[in-house]
This record gives sequence, C-alpha cells and structure tokens, in this order.
Amino acid sequence: MNSLSLKILAVVFGMLVNNIIVSADQIERGPATDYVTAVDFEEKVAFRAKEQPGNAGWVKLYLFGNGDIGLAFVEIRRKHNPRFTPPSIEFLQAAGYPYQYGRTKMPAVHPELLREGVFLKSTNSGLTWEETGRRWGVSGTTQAYPDGRLVQMVSAQGSNYEFGNDRHYTSMQESHDGGNTWKQIARLLDGFVLNTNMKKLRDGSLAVLCAVSPTWGPGGSRMLSQSAFPGERNPAQTAFMHSPDGGYTWTGPHYVLQGITAWEADFLELPDGRLLVFNSSVQMGATVRQIVHRTKTGFVCEPVYDVQKGGAEGDNIQSGIMPEKMDLTANGMIIGARRGSYYACSNDLGDTWHRISNTPRCAYQPQVLCLPDGRFMAVWHRGTDSVYGQQDMYVGTHTFRLNADLPKAAKLTLARTLSQDHSQYVNIHHATLTVGGNPVPGKTIELRVEPTWRPDGIVNNTPIGESTNIMTAVTNGKGVAEFVLKEFDLTCDIHHSNYLQASFTPKSNEKLSSCKSSSYSSYSMTDKRNTPFAYPIYFSENVLFISAPTAQEFPELVDLVEKFERFDVDATFAQWADAIGNEDRAKLIIDFLVDNYALSVTNDGKYHWYRSIHCGPKIIEHVRIGDLPDYNI
Repeated sequence: MNSLSLKILAVVFGMLVNNIIVSADQIERGPATDYVTAVDFEEKVAFRAKEQPGNAGWVKLYLFGNGDIGLAFVEIRRKHNPRFTPPSIEFLQAAGYPYQYGRTKMPAVHPELLREGVFLKSTNSGLTWEETGRRWGVSGTTQAYPDGRLVQMVSAQGSNYEFGNDRHYTSMQESHDGGNTWKQIARLLDGFVLNTNMKKLRDGSLAVLCAVSPTWGPGGSRMLSQSAFPGERNPAQTAFMHSPDGGYTWTGPHYVLQGITAWEADFLELPDGRLLVFNSSVQMGATVRQIVHRTKTGFVCEPVYDVQKGGAEGDNIQSGIMPEKMDLTANGMIIGARRGSYYACSNDLGDTWHRISNTPRCAYQPQVLCLPDGRFMAVWHRGTDSVYGQQDMYVGTHTFRLNADLPKAAKLTLARTLSQDHSQYVNIHHATLTVGGNPVPGKTIELRVEPTWRPDGIVNNTPIGESTNIMTAVTNGKGVAEFVLKEFDLTCDIHHSNYLQASFTPKSNEKLSSCKSSSYSSYSMTDKRNTPFAYPIYFSENVLFISAPTAQEFPELVDLVEKFERFDVDATFAQWADAIGNEDRAKLIIDFLVDNYALSVTNDGKYHWYRSIHCGPKIIEHVRIGDLPDYNI
C-alpha cells in the first residue's frame, strides 16, 4: 500500500472511530487495572456554536506562563464571507479533498460560510473560558507568553488558493490583542508545507516539530497534494524548527525520526533540556521514540527506538494505546491522550504504556497539558474531520487527577567481564537489575545468545529477541546475574562472535516492569593487557597465523601447507608423523595445536582441523607468521 492510500485511510479511520466516543456519564469502567486510575474526573464544554449543528474543532492548548491557559480552535459558521474567492476545479483536484470537503479546509471557498480562528483564555484553571479574539481564515499551532503575546505558525498556508502563488511558504505571526489582529514576523521554508506542532520551551524559545513535504498545485513542486513518485519511501520528512527569540528568527529544519513518516508526532522537554520525540500509530505510523539533544549547532539525534509495550500490535497498524499527544508531570510521569482510545501514562520515558482506568475514550485530535495544580487536562472536539453540517462539532475538556501505583521501572544492563587479574575480557557476562539505581536481588534473568554467522558462512539475521538459545541465572545481592560462556573459549578464530541480550520478565505478583538490556556483539577472542602476543596461534578465514614466538618454537608449522596436501580432511597420527618426519616432534606439535583449539580429536582417533568462518572449501590455504606484537595497556 502506497503512502497516498495510507494517508486517506488514516482520515477515514479517524472519522469512523470517533463515532463510538461516549460522554462522561457513560464512562467505560473496565477493564480496570490496579496501577493507575483517574479520580475527580470532569467533562466540560469549552465552546459550542450558538446554532447547531456547529462546526468547531482542531484545538490547540497552551500555557501563557502566568497561570492562564489558552485555547485556540477553528469555527465554521453561516455568515457572509467578506473574502469569498471561488476556487477553480483544477485547484480542488490538486488539493485532493473529497467533494464538499474543501468548505472545511479552505477559508475562501464559500460566500456564506465563514471560517475563523477563535482564541479563548481561562484564568481559573479551565473552569470557565473567555473569548479574546477571532481572525479570518487561517489557522495553525499556537503558543503564548506571560504578557499576553500570542504566536502562531500558520500550517495551512498552502491551501489558501486566494493568495495565488504567494502561498508556498509557512508564515509565523504574532498578536498583541488576544488574537484579533496579526502581524507576520517570519517567513519559513519557501516551497515546502509544514504540518506543525509547536511548543514553548522552558527558556522561552519555540520548537516546532513538523512533517516537511513539498508544496502542490499551481506554483508548487507537485501537481497533486498526495502524489507519490516511483520509488518514493516517505511522503514527508520529520524535523524540528527552533526559534531562540520567540518566533522572529529560526534555525532548521533539524531532521529527526529518520526513515519514519510522522504526520502528527509530539515531543516533550525533559528536565535536563533534552527533547523526547514520539510518534504513535494513530496516523498509521510506527510507534517509536527518540531522544534529541540540544547543542550550540542544532539538534543531535540518538537512535530511533521502538516502543516496547503499548504500541501497534500484529497486523493492525493503528492499534495500541500509546498516546498521540502528551505532557510531563512534575514527578516525571508522562501522561497522554489518543483519539478514540483511552488515556495512558508511562513512568519509563515512554517505553511502556499503561491504560488509565475510570475514564471514557478521548474525542478527536486531543491536546494535553499537566496543569500547575496537579490536574491533567485534555481538550478535544466532538466529531471528526467533518464537512459543515455533518454533525454537531464542539470543543470540550476532560480534567482529572491520577491515583497511580505503577509497576516500578526496572533497568537491566549487560556488560562483559574482565578476568580476575583485569588483564583480558573473558567470555563471562554480567546482567545487573536495578530499580531507581538500587540492586534487585533474587530475580531470574534470561540471556539470549545468537551467533553472528551461520555455519554456511551467511550472516545470521535472526533477531536477538527471537533467539531460542536461552540461558538463565538469578541475581545476587548486588542485583547481578552471571553468565559463564566457557564454550566460546574453545575457539581460535578471530572472527567468531555472538549477539547477546539479557531480559527480565516479572512474575504476575511482582510490581516491576519487564525490561531488556542493550544488545551487543561479543568476539570470543580478545586483546590481553601488556602482552605482545595474546594468542600463540589463530585463524583468520583460510589463513593460519602463528605468532613469532610460536614460529621459533615450532618452525615446522610454517611449512605445513607444503607438507600436507589437503587440510579439508582429518589426518591420523601416522600421517602427521610422516609429514613432520619425527613421531615425538609430531606429538608435541599436535598437543600444542589441540591445547590451542586448532585441532580436535574425533571419535575414531583422527585429528580434525578447526573450521573457521569464511574459510571456503579449503580450511588452510596459507600459513603466515604474525610478527606484529600487540601494544595495549
């Protein structure tokens, strides 16, 4: 299925799922959990049109920073449109909307339908709302400052056909009168459309997480808004824009969520200043998260991580409970909302999500905030991406507090161990289980081990989580489970390695979260501290290396290839003695090779060469003296 089909399905799904929303007096109580419950739950109507069916929605929620809460949304109502400009059918075709849908999306399309951005403010923590301003047509993501200044990034600029070709950019605007009049303060990314989510960071700067895609229609780079070129992987790239001065100057785009199409991603500012980026499956995207560091030169991304619990499951790419919008509580818990689904929270930076019981399903396209008084607020609209008159759309709020007793977030680390004399990393691995930095003893840890290479020399692509080679150990008083992998000592192949990962699964009566360690590749042979030749002999593919001291002790080994015609078959002691020319010397050399794992003895008394990775049909083609000593401390 191509990106165009996925995007259309996402809209249709949103329309369908929102029809099953229930009101606060129809709260679905089950299945409840013992972990987290909503208390003091309230549902209120923040705005409803005077004449029904109304059409109000697509809310934005923000804090001024002085205790006031702001709420912006779009209302469409029957009233003379002073800027009516009939669109051409060519433009409507390029927009890619269903018939009549343009009346919702395009401000100038109808002479008797007025589309306005509406701005409300609450000075009493959302108990009541006062309208402070209205503006014609455009809408976007909004933030506010303590002095009352509003800033808005207009994300629908490309749909304003009445602007002609001067619409292919994103406009940053400000208002000092509650949202009635606006002035453009920045013009961003000519030739691209930004589907935006803007937040104000603690230092007062603005960060916009946006899906960046090419403009469309006349003057754009593509004729149709949802066209996809052959071979195109992602219809939009996710990125940050950043403004250090409240919207006047910008840097970016700083790209994030590499390889993920995220139409409506969200992000949080962590206490240490890092940003935590999320994408839920609500728009059929991958349920992932990513830490982004703010540096002097921009935003630096860590890897993208799959969400372990609460994301999409199986073939249903829009399943799961991971929220689409979220906020961070004072104690570090993340709480969020998802259209058509239940509220959820996480105490491990979004890796595991728990449903909040005693709440109804959330309505469409929610926005969320953790209020200064400790309550959680979600603002949403009833209805969907509806055409005018389809259903009565209004803006409402859910507020509640949390009674939370979540499983403690456990952490599991895995590390290779040094020998007792600290001279060499050995094939022993320690898995350490902690909660809040404190060790957790008496817990069973599983270690999965998967070889890097298959026996036929092909890379092993079995995911480490699906490995069936599992061993267990129990954590001691320091929370450490020890895994001794002595079988990996029996190799003399420098390329022999394995992937390893530890995991912990609590019992049903244990209030701990499951967790996994990082995975890593571990080579069986390692360097040795202050030792010029850590190994006297080793294989590297079809080459047998002998160290310089070994070559002096056993010069016969240098000529092995010439003395043995074939190395891909087993040889008897008599054959070895004949090649070496002396039985006593042959036994000494054989014992040396067996002690260093180059040879093993078969059941019928023959000597079998170690078969190294990628050696090919002939086990040994060359013998080389390794005369370059190791230098390490």
